[in-house]
Amino acid sequence: RHDRRHFEVLLYQLLEEGRTEEAKKYLSERLAMEPKGMHKYCENTTVNAAISHYISWANKEGIQTDVSVNIPVSLPVDELELTITISNLLENAVHACLKLPEAERYLKLTAKYKNQLLLEIENSCEGTVPLDENDYPFSDEKNHGIGTRSVLAFINKTDSEIHYLAEEKRFRVRMII
Repeated sequence: RHDRRHFEVLLYQLLEEGRTEEAKKYLSERLAMEPKGMHKYCENTTVNAAISHYISWANKEGIQTDVSVNIPVSLPVDELELTITISNLLENAVHACLKLPEAERYLKLTAKYKNQLLLEIENSCEGTVPLDENDYPFSDEKNHGIGTRSVLAFINKTDSEIHYLAEEKRFRVRMII
């Protein structure tokens, strides 16, 4: 995220200065580093790009993935904020899986849209993820929990619901947006 922020600032400055060819060059170089052949999981291009990135990363890390997503082009919430929320949740899921032997790693993403978006992410994990008094995951590790706070800010802003379910070696998050 830190590197991405610096890259975005660089692009913004170049575009502000009218140096579009230079900005396109940097963007092309950056995109060349991304996984090839983006899979189409849903109609929403922004959300699809994030899902493709994290599922590709998961697959490279030997995580078994199962994705069934129906997210339309037009949404009743800000699609960039939704994308960031889904990205945070998927990143957390991948990190949790990486703590396990490859044979035990799995990540399942399901999203259905019908007047509201129902989203569930289930992944394998070590032991049981601790939940606080509000049933939200927490960590005592330094620099952890920022993504969870970002997710909760989105939930509060959009008057949505989120539920975390922590079981032995399995973690699920369900959102109704």
